[in-house]
Amino acid sequence: MVLRDITEKRLAEAALFEANWALKARVEEVQALQAELHEQVVRDPLTGAFNRRHLEETAATRLAQGRMSAAALVLIDIDRFKEVNDRHGHATGDAVLQYLTALLQDSTRTDDIVCRIGGEEFVVLLPGTHAEEAVEAVERWRQRFSQVPPEAGLPFEALGFSAGITLFPLHGQHLQTLLEAADTALYAAKRGGCNRVCLAPLPNQSATVPAR
Repeated sequence: MVLRDITEKRLAEAALFEANWALKARVEEVQALQAELHEQVVRDPLTGAFNRRHLEETAATRLAQGRMSAAALVLIDIDRFKEVNDRHGHATGDAVLQYLTALLQDSTRTDDIVCRIGGEEFVVLLPGTHAEEAVEAVERWRQRFSQVPPEAGLPFEALGFSAGITLFPLHGQHLQTLLEAADTALYAAKRGGCNRVCLAPLPNQSATVPAR
């Protein structure tokens, strides 16, 4: 019979196991912090919506890689938002932005992208959505936004936004081209009296089409 003292080996194995476990936990902690930091980078801190950076990183990539056979891009601008801030204060203006964000997020699908790109402007990307579907969806949002419920806690009975809709790939195959077409449609809605939805002209049309 041969006897061997393996205490030191067992202790070494236990120490190695503990070191590996600690390293794994540390890696997971670092990964979680990285994900949290990235989320902060691509989120608007006021509303929680995605920001322009996320739109450019995600939407532009998906469009460029041909991962969408069709899509609608909606550019939204709250009407007379400066008057809201001037008359009721910036805290109320912030509440209006948060209210619209919640409305859009509540009214869109998991694959849709809701972004606040600056000030009172929002972009919503609707993958797999065609013209008629997009117009109907944005009209529903506009009508909901124009009827502020008492529980919203806002000093208004009504709000309004104007929106321009553009279609991929009919109006362009790149994000910037689609944004420019949507911007043209948006200002057509503004010129038409605000609180309106306009579809950018299709290739065989010469004028922006009001949705209502």
